[in-house]
Amino acid sequence: MLKIAIIGSGPAACFSAEILSSKRPDLEIHIFERLAQPFGLVEYGVAPDHAITRQIKQSFTRTLAKPQIHLHTQCEIGVDRSFASLQSEFPWILIATGALEDRALKIPGEHLPGVYGSAELVTWYNQHPEQAALHPKLGKRLAIIGQGNVALDLARVLCKTTDEMQEAISQPSIRAERNALQQALQEIWILGRRGPVEAGFSLPELKELGELDAALPTLRASDLENIDLSLLPHSKQQVLQQLKLYSQNLAEPGRCLIRFMFQVSPLALHADAQGHLASMTLMRNHLKEGRAIPSGETLELPIHSLVKAIGYQSRPLDDLPFDQEKGHFIHEEGEIAPGIFCVGWCKRGSQGVIPVNRSDAMAVARKLLSQLPPAS
Repeated sequence: MLKIAIIGSGPAACFSAEILSSKRPDLEIHIFERLAQPFGLVEYGVAPDHAITRQIKQSFTRTLAKPQIHLHTQCEIGVDRSFASLQSEFPWILIATGALEDRALKIPGEHLPGVYGSAELVTWYNQHPEQAALHPKLGKRLAIIGQGNVALDLARVLCKTTDEMQEAISQPSIRAERNALQQALQEIWILGRRGPVEAGFSLPELKELGELDAALPTLRASDLENIDLSLLPHSKQQVLQQLKLYSQNLAEPGRCLIRFMFQVSPLALHADAQGHLASMTLMRNHLKEGRAIPSGETLELPIHSLVKAIGYQSRPLDDLPFDQEKGHFIHEEGEIAPGIFCVGWCKRGSQGVIPVNRSDAMAVARKLLSQLPPAS
């Protein structure tokens, strides 16, 4: 029987295992997962209040139950077992380790108490075993750097009332901590270096912010001036129309303000006398052909905590070629080296929702299958 190893058990791994096992029932597929539970991003990266997205686990569970698929948990390649030993047993290896390492801001003060990565917080409230000791302290004023759906998910999960969240977080201690954070927060800034046209929000996630009981999204109406909607795709027009609605919102007692600020870049983070994060220096930008250009004008923003939501990167493995800047493996259409392939976020970076991994898995599986000897 031909043997294939898959490193990782998230969406890209499970999609790949399903495709490979269906196309070639003669394959023996071994999946190596460093944690005790499989499913990666679906288990620990999806917002806990988005239960429908998590239902894909049912499909993945059926895949892993196939007789020719063998799951090995708590086995980290490179730690519990060497990559070389894997190569000696498996002629074909597919790396699907995902990308849940936070990208750095690379500014002074980044390591102050009160500064978190989005992956830290997301995996914390999703009850990742490696974040059990995190106990985040956010205070009254939180800044989120980044204007994609991860930033919106963070703001929403942190602002939902106890009743709105219900028991989306099953672990009582984490649920209680999240509830306490929500009750303390008074202001959240969602900051982006470019303008509203360039922001990475999706309409459903943006709309959800306007449905919160105890929070209110807002922005300056002037941020939306001089934008010709007719030149933009329909999906982007809808996002900007939603932002225009939010620009009419005014502060209300007892509701956390979620403020969007555009065309600013963080320059430095500053501590108070106790050494905790207290403020941030921002550079105002102007746009040139969609690119952020520093204007030379700065401003200070008082904050108690900050979350970096500027993307994720993968971890290198062994001495395989890896692009440190882009945070993923170097490959040719998914092939890193003869017999070694990559798929998902560790292949293309942290972009695309879960279903995108299916099409990526199909493309890489097709290439891998083309190199296998014919079935006997």
